[in-house]
Amino acid sequence: MMDPIPNVTHPIRGDELSPLEKQLWRLRMVALESQVMLRGYFSVPNVAEVIPDGLLFSLANHGLIIVAKFLEVWHDFGTLVPSNGRVLEVRRAVTPLVKRIEVWSGLRTFRNTALAHPYTTIDGRLVGPWFLMNEHRAPTYHAEIILLLQCVMYAVAGTLAVFYQEYKDLGPSFRSGTPVPDPGPGIRDGADIDATLRPLLQEVDARLTAMGVPAKNPVFAEFRAELKDHDNN
Repeated sequence: MMDPIPNVTHPIRGDELSPLEKQLWRLRMVALESQVMLRGYFSVPNVAEVIPDGLLFSLANHGLIIVAKFLEVWHDFGTLVPSNGRVLEVRRAVTPLVKRIEVWSGLRTFRNTALAHPYTTIDGRLVGPWFLMNEHRAPTYHAEIILLLQCVMYAVAGTLAVFYQEYKDLGPSFRSGTPVPDPGPGIRDGADIDATLRPLLQEVDARLTAMGVPAKNPVFAEFRAELKDHDNN
């Protein structure tokens, strides 16, 4: 059985966070993720020219996961409105930023079908990643995703400014679990990839051969070709 994951406790009181503190903590964490990605984008002079298309595609998808994560936390934060009038006030104050994110009506669905789940709806229908994009319900351009990440960051900043004392007291808990680099059961260097992967592929090849699958099956050639840069095909 997996060891239980420890719960975040208040760094000053030492007890469980209040409902408000939990949502402020979650908002700050999603803002931290946004900032990490934005720093990467801002570190290159021209994203579209410097970052290869395949890598940019993956970065954009992860950026959308962060944005969708913010919307989920933002919804949960809104459940506190009946018990805390300031929650309603700050939600109204940062509404322009949140509404700009929500121009993409299919963003949550895109996250729940193509980005973070295996291409199916709750009722089992298959959904390709292109459908919501073609319907203009999910972003396709990296510039838009950079904009949305900044909307997330500033919406969270405005919220935390309203609840500054609560946020300040939580400060030590945001980075207390920063991981120390350690490969664990994985590898450390790129030079180790081939040496680790090759024996695995050899074992799989032997098992497939035993099943009657030829080593020159067209699928293998197709996958190898798709890994090559299009200029070298």
